[in-house]
Amino acid sequence: MSLLKEYLKERGVKEIIEYPHGFVTYAIQDKLCYIEDMYVLPSERGNGWSTRLADEVCADAKNKGCELISCSIDLNAKDNTSNFYTIYQYGFRPHRAHNNEIYFIKEL
Repeated sequence: MSLLKEYLKERGVKEIIEYPHGFVTYAIQDKLCYIEDMYVLPSERGNGWSTRLADEVCADAKNKGCELISCSIDLNAKDNTSNFYTIYQYGFRPHRAHNNEIYFIKEL
């Protein structure tokens, strides 16, 4: 278990799925799962890792009774256009905007 995973487990606030090429952190509350962070190594982008990570989060969320999954994009972040495309392609749709973030939602 990685140090980050151990830390998150001890704090009890997030879930994490890790691979050598990337990771995703997420939180589940009631019927909603919120993807907090997703990172894939630049050398591995475009190889399906984001989809694989998102699929695993969705499966875990469904197993835990979630009906919706949500995520957001910081409009000031680097590569936010690429992130928007990836999120939209996966089936998320814009839900609301607040400050410099766009929130997306998808039914499970």
